[in-house]
Amino acid sequence: MKAINYTQYRRASEKEYKRHDGIMKELKIRLGMTQKKCSHKNTAYYQDPSGNNDSCYECLDCGKWV
Repeated sequence: MKAINYTQYRRASEKEYKRHDGIMKELKIRLGMTQKKCSHKNTAYYQDPSGNNDSCYECLDCGKWV
């Protein structure tokens, strides 16, 4: 492993953050496509422990809160 200075570090980390952000955006788009087609039949109920009426169902197949 080769040592780098701070300028090199900044440039490399900015490039990596941009790459990562691009991949995450693509994954979110692909998940959204799945969520639109999903029937949401496989769900789990999550009860709000504080009782503030924030309970919800989450689809276990696509992750959407239904």
